[in-house]
Amino acid sequence: MEQVMEFIIKNKYTLGIALGGSLLLGSYLTPKNQIKYERDVVYVADFPSTNTDLPSYSPFVLKVIVFLEYNSIPYHVDKSGKLGPNPRGKNPFIRYNDEFVYDSHFIIEWLKTKFNIVTNMEILDNVEEAKSYLVKRFVDEAFTKLVAYNRWVDPVSSKEILPRMFSGIENKLIRNIVMYFVQRGSRKSYTAQGVGLYTKDEINSFVKSDILALATLLGEKKFFYGDNLTVSDISIFSALAQILFVPVETPLREILLQNQNLVDYIENVKTLVFSDAKWTSLCK
Repeated sequence: MEQVMEFIIKNKYTLGIALGGSLLLGSYLTPKNQIKYERDVVYVADFPSTNTDLPSYSPFVLKVIVFLEYNSIPYHVDKSGKLGPNPRGKNPFIRYNDEFVYDSHFIIEWLKTKFNIVTNMEILDNVEEAKSYLVKRFVDEAFTKLVAYNRWVDPVSSKEILPRMFSGIENKLIRNIVMYFVQRGSRKSYTAQGVGLYTKDEINSFVKSDILALATLLGEKKFFYGDNLTVSDISIFSALAQILFVPVETPLREILLQNQNLVDYIENVKTLVFSDAKWTSLCK
Protein backbone atom coordinates (compact mmCIF):
# COMPACT_ATOMS: atom_id res chain seq x y z
CA MET A 1 0.00 0.00 0.00
CA GLU A 2 2.86 2.36 0.81
CA GLN A 3 4.34 1.96 -2.68
CA VAL A 4 1.01 2.70 -4.31
CA MET A 5 0.40 5.75 -2.12
CA GLU A 6 3.81 7.07 -3.04
CA PHE A 7 3.18 6.47 -6.73
CA ILE A 8 -0.19 8.23 -6.72
CA ILE A 9 1.08 11.21 -4.73
CA LYS A 10 4.07 11.71 -7.02
CA ASN A 11 2.15 11.13 -10.26
CA LYS A 12 -1.31 12.49 -9.60
CA TYR A 13 -0.93 15.24 -12.19
CA THR A 14 0.29 12.74 -14.79
CA LEU A 15 -2.70 10.60 -13.98
CA GLY A 16 -4.96 13.60 -14.44
CA ILE A 17 -3.52 14.29 -17.89
CA ALA A 18 -3.80 10.62 -18.87
CA LEU A 19 -7.46 10.72 -17.97
CA GLY A 20 -8.14 13.71 -20.14
CA GLY A 21 -8.36 16.22 -17.33
CA SER A 22 -11.30 14.42 -15.78
CA LEU A 23 -13.05 16.64 -13.27
CA LEU A 24 -14.21 13.58 -11.40
CA LEU A 25 -10.69 12.28 -10.80
CA GLY A 26 -9.44 15.75 -10.03
CA SER A 27 -11.98 16.20 -7.28
CA TYR A 28 -11.37 12.66 -6.08
CA LEU A 29 -7.65 13.08 -5.57
CA THR A 30 -7.36 16.78 -4.74
CA PRO A 31 -10.58 18.37 -3.52
CA LYS A 32 -10.73 22.11 -4.08
CA ASN A 33 -12.78 23.06 -1.05
CA GLN A 34 -10.92 24.76 1.77
CA ILE A 35 -10.71 22.44 4.75
CA LYS A 36 -10.99 23.74 8.31
CA TYR A 37 -9.11 21.72 10.89
CA GLU A 38 -10.26 21.56 14.50
CA ARG A 39 -7.79 22.30 17.26
CA ASP A 40 -6.46 19.43 19.35
CA VAL A 41 -7.64 16.77 16.93
CA VAL A 42 -5.19 14.36 15.29
CA TYR A 43 -5.78 14.25 11.53
CA VAL A 44 -4.48 11.08 9.87
CA ALA A 45 -3.67 11.13 6.17
CA ASP A 46 -5.02 8.09 4.36
CA PHE A 47 -5.19 6.89 0.79
CA PRO A 48 -8.32 8.27 -0.99
CA SER A 49 -10.29 5.05 -1.27
CA THR A 50 -13.64 3.69 -0.17
CA ASN A 51 -12.81 1.37 2.72
CA THR A 52 -15.77 -0.97 2.69
CA ASP A 53 -13.89 -3.85 4.34
CA LEU A 54 -11.85 -2.26 7.13
CA PRO A 55 -10.91 1.23 8.40
CA SER A 56 -7.92 1.52 6.05
CA TYR A 57 -6.45 -0.61 3.31
CA SER A 58 -3.01 0.46 4.52
CA PRO A 59 -1.68 -1.53 7.49
CA PHE A 60 0.41 1.51 8.47
CA VAL A 61 -2.54 3.89 8.51
CA LEU A 62 -4.57 1.26 10.37
CA LYS A 63 -1.79 1.02 12.99
CA VAL A 64 -2.14 4.71 13.77
CA ILE A 65 -5.95 4.52 13.83
CA VAL A 66 -5.84 1.57 16.25
CA PHE A 67 -3.39 3.37 18.56
CA LEU A 68 -5.51 6.52 18.59
CA GLU A 69 -8.76 4.65 19.15
CA TYR A 70 -7.32 2.43 21.88
CA ASN A 71 -5.98 5.44 23.77
CA SER A 72 -9.14 7.55 23.27
CA ILE A 73 -7.30 10.34 21.45
CA PRO A 74 -9.61 12.51 19.29
CA TYR A 75 -8.82 11.92 15.62
CA HIS A 76 -10.15 12.15 12.10
CA VAL A 77 -9.09 10.17 9.04
CA ASP A 78 -8.43 12.57 6.16
CA LYS A 79 -8.59 11.28 2.57
CA SER A 80 -8.59 14.66 0.87
CA GLY A 81 -4.95 14.58 -0.19
CA LYS A 82 -4.64 18.14 1.11
CA LEU A 83 -3.83 17.56 4.77
CA GLY A 84 -0.50 19.33 4.45
CA PRO A 85 3.06 18.94 3.17
CA ASN A 86 4.08 15.35 2.53
CA PRO A 87 7.79 15.51 1.61
CA ARG A 88 8.23 11.75 1.94
CA GLY A 89 5.38 11.03 -0.47
CA LYS A 90 3.96 8.35 1.82
CA ASN A 91 1.01 7.83 4.13
CA PRO A 92 0.33 7.92 6.96
CA PHE A 93 1.36 11.22 8.32
CA ILE A 94 -0.51 13.23 10.90
CA ARG A 95 -1.41 16.85 11.46
CA TYR A 96 -2.00 18.05 15.01
CA ASN A 97 -2.67 21.78 15.17
CA ASP A 98 0.42 23.19 13.44
CA GLU A 99 2.61 20.11 13.86
CA PHE A 100 3.24 17.36 11.31
CA VAL A 101 4.71 13.92 12.03
CA TYR A 102 5.65 11.33 9.39
CA ASP A 103 5.92 7.51 9.37
CA SER A 104 3.72 5.27 11.53
CA HIS A 105 6.57 4.28 13.86
CA PHE A 106 7.51 7.86 14.65
CA ILE A 107 3.87 8.95 14.78
CA ILE A 108 3.15 6.45 17.56
CA GLU A 109 6.30 7.44 19.45
CA TRP A 110 5.31 11.10 19.14
CA LEU A 111 1.75 10.39 20.32
CA LYS A 112 3.05 8.51 23.35
CA THR A 113 5.11 11.53 24.35
CA LYS A 114 2.55 14.18 23.40
CA PHE A 115 -0.32 12.58 25.30
CA ASN A 116 1.75 11.06 28.13
CA ILE A 117 0.78 7.51 27.22
CA VAL A 118 2.52 4.66 28.98
CA THR A 119 1.95 1.60 26.82
CA ASN A 120 2.21 -2.00 27.92
CA MET A 121 5.56 -2.16 26.10
CA GLU A 122 7.02 -0.41 29.13
CA ILE A 123 5.92 -3.14 31.58
CA LEU A 124 7.79 -5.92 29.75
CA ASP A 125 11.22 -7.00 30.94
CA ASN A 126 14.18 -6.14 28.72
CA VAL A 127 14.24 -9.48 26.89
CA GLU A 128 10.50 -9.50 26.15
CA GLU A 129 10.61 -5.86 25.10
CA ALA A 130 13.44 -6.65 22.66
CA LYS A 131 11.48 -9.59 21.23
CA SER A 132 8.39 -7.43 20.88
CA TYR A 133 10.33 -4.72 19.06
CA LEU A 134 11.94 -7.19 16.63
CA VAL A 135 8.59 -8.84 15.84
CA LYS A 136 7.08 -5.42 15.16
CA ARG A 137 9.95 -4.53 12.83
CA PHE A 138 9.62 -7.85 11.01
CA VAL A 139 5.89 -7.32 10.47
CA ASP A 140 6.28 -3.68 9.39
CA GLU A 141 9.26 -4.14 7.09
CA ALA A 142 8.93 -7.66 5.67
CA PHE A 143 5.55 -9.31 6.20
CA THR A 144 3.42 -6.38 5.04
CA LYS A 145 5.38 -6.13 1.78
CA LEU A 146 4.61 -9.74 0.90
CA VAL A 147 0.94 -9.32 1.78
CA ALA A 148 0.76 -6.16 -0.33
CA TYR A 149 2.40 -7.97 -3.27
CA ASN A 150 -0.49 -10.44 -3.22
CA ARG A 151 -2.91 -7.52 -3.33
CA TRP A 152 -1.29 -5.26 -5.92
CA VAL A 153 0.72 -7.50 -8.25
CA ASP A 154 -0.64 -11.05 -8.13
CA PRO A 155 -2.59 -11.39 -11.41
CA VAL A 156 -5.40 -13.44 -9.84
CA SER A 157 -5.89 -11.86 -6.41
CA SER A 158 -5.50 -8.28 -7.63
CA LYS A 159 -8.39 -8.65 -10.08
CA GLU A 160 -10.70 -9.28 -7.13
CA ILE A 161 -9.21 -6.95 -4.53
CA LEU A 162 -8.35 -3.79 -6.47
CA PRO A 163 -11.92 -3.06 -7.65
CA ARG A 164 -13.02 -3.18 -4.00
CA MET A 165 -10.34 -0.68 -3.04
CA PHE A 166 -11.22 1.71 -5.86
CA SER A 167 -14.97 1.29 -5.66
CA GLY A 168 -15.26 4.98 -4.78
CA ILE A 169 -14.57 5.79 -8.45
CA GLU A 170 -17.96 5.14 -10.00
CA ASN A 171 -16.89 5.59 -13.62
CA LYS A 172 -15.63 2.16 -14.68
CA LEU A 173 -13.29 3.49 -17.38
CA ILE A 174 -11.61 5.93 -15.01
CA ARG A 175 -11.39 3.27 -12.31
CA ASN A 176 -9.69 0.84 -14.70
CA ILE A 177 -7.19 3.47 -15.85
CA VAL A 178 -6.29 4.40 -12.27
CA MET A 179 -5.85 0.73 -11.34
CA TYR A 180 -3.65 0.20 -14.39
CA PHE A 181 -1.32 3.05 -13.45
CA VAL A 182 -1.00 2.15 -9.79
CA GLN A 183 -0.52 -1.54 -10.53
CA ARG A 184 2.20 -0.76 -13.06
CA GLY A 185 3.89 1.44 -10.48
CA SER A 186 3.63 -1.34 -7.90
CA ARG A 187 5.27 -3.86 -10.21
CA LYS A 188 8.19 -1.53 -10.84
CA SER A 189 8.55 -0.81 -7.14
CA TYR A 190 8.54 -4.46 -6.14
CA THR A 191 11.01 -5.36 -8.87
CA ALA A 192 13.35 -2.62 -7.65
CA GLN A 193 13.06 -3.95 -4.08
CA GLY A 194 13.82 -7.50 -5.20
CA VAL A 195 10.46 -8.90 -4.04
CA GLY A 196 9.20 -8.90 -7.61
CA LEU A 197 11.96 -11.33 -8.61
CA TYR A 198 10.28 -14.14 -6.68
CA THR A 199 7.55 -16.26 -8.22
CA LYS A 200 4.00 -16.17 -6.88
CA ASP A 201 4.46 -19.63 -5.32
CA GLU A 202 7.69 -18.56 -3.62
CA ILE A 203 6.07 -15.47 -2.13
CA ASN A 204 3.09 -17.49 -0.88
CA SER A 205 5.53 -19.97 0.64
CA PHE A 206 7.25 -17.14 2.54
CA VAL A 207 3.92 -15.82 3.80
CA LYS A 208 2.76 -19.29 4.85
CA SER A 209 5.92 -19.75 6.91
CA ASP A 210 5.50 -16.27 8.40
CA ILE A 211 1.88 -16.92 9.41
CA LEU A 212 2.78 -20.30 10.92
CA ALA A 213 5.60 -18.65 12.89
CA LEU A 214 3.22 -15.98 14.22
CA ALA A 215 0.66 -18.64 15.15
CA THR A 216 3.33 -20.58 17.04
CA LEU A 217 4.57 -17.46 18.81
CA LEU A 218 1.02 -16.55 19.86
CA GLY A 219 0.14 -20.04 21.06
CA GLU A 220 -2.83 -20.00 23.43
CA LYS A 221 -2.26 -16.46 24.68
CA LYS A 222 -4.89 -13.78 24.15
CA PHE A 223 -2.24 -11.33 22.92
CA PHE A 224 1.34 -11.89 21.87
CA TYR A 225 2.79 -10.76 25.19
CA GLY A 226 0.22 -12.01 27.64
CA ASP A 227 -3.06 -10.38 28.61
CA ASN A 228 -2.12 -6.84 27.59
CA LEU A 229 -2.13 -5.19 24.17
CA THR A 230 1.27 -3.86 23.09
CA VAL A 231 2.44 -1.71 20.19
CA SER A 232 3.74 -4.91 18.62
CA ASP A 233 0.21 -6.35 18.76
CA ILE A 234 -1.07 -3.27 16.96
CA SER A 235 1.34 -3.87 14.08
CA ILE A 236 0.50 -7.56 13.87
CA PHE A 237 -3.24 -6.94 13.99
CA SER A 238 -3.06 -4.21 11.34
CA ALA A 239 -1.17 -6.50 8.96
CA LEU A 240 -3.30 -9.62 9.50
CA ALA A 241 -6.53 -7.61 9.29
CA GLN A 242 -5.65 -6.79 5.67
CA ILE A 243 -5.95 -10.51 4.90
CA LEU A 244 -8.89 -11.53 7.10
CA PHE A 245 -11.33 -8.67 6.57
CA VAL A 246 -11.03 -8.41 2.78
CA PRO A 247 -13.50 -11.13 1.74
CA VAL A 248 -11.61 -12.38 -1.29
CA GLU A 249 -10.40 -15.96 -1.27
CA THR A 250 -6.64 -15.87 -1.72
CA PRO A 251 -3.89 -18.38 -0.78
CA LEU A 252 -2.89 -16.06 2.08
CA ARG A 253 -6.42 -15.90 3.49
CA GLU A 254 -6.73 -19.68 3.23
CA ILE A 255 -3.53 -20.09 5.23
CA LEU A 256 -4.64 -17.58 7.85
CA LEU A 257 -8.04 -19.23 8.30
CA GLN A 258 -6.28 -22.53 9.00
CA ASN A 259 -4.76 -20.98 12.14
CA GLN A 260 -7.74 -20.43 14.42
CA ASN A 261 -5.69 -18.86 17.21
CA LEU A 262 -4.69 -16.01 14.87
CA VAL A 263 -8.28 -15.55 13.69
CA ASP A 264 -9.44 -15.39 17.31
CA TYR A 265 -6.60 -12.98 18.09
CA ILE A 266 -7.65 -10.60 15.31
CA GLU A 267 -11.23 -10.63 16.55
CA ASN A 268 -10.06 -10.08 20.15
CA VAL A 269 -8.06 -6.98 19.20
CA LYS A 270 -10.90 -5.62 17.07
CA THR A 271 -13.41 -6.10 19.90
CA LEU A 272 -11.07 -4.58 22.48
CA VAL A 273 -10.30 -1.46 20.44
CA PHE A 274 -13.43 -0.74 18.40
CA SER A 275 -17.12 -0.76 19.13
CA ASP A 276 -19.22 -2.23 16.33
CA ALA A 277 -20.59 1.24 15.55
CA LYS A 278 -17.13 2.79 15.37
CA TRP A 279 -15.75 0.06 13.14
CA THR A 280 -18.72 0.39 10.80
CA SER A 281 -18.40 4.17 10.64
CA LEU A 282 -14.73 3.88 9.70
CA CYS A 283 -15.44 1.31 6.98
CA LYS A 284 -16.84 3.84 4.52
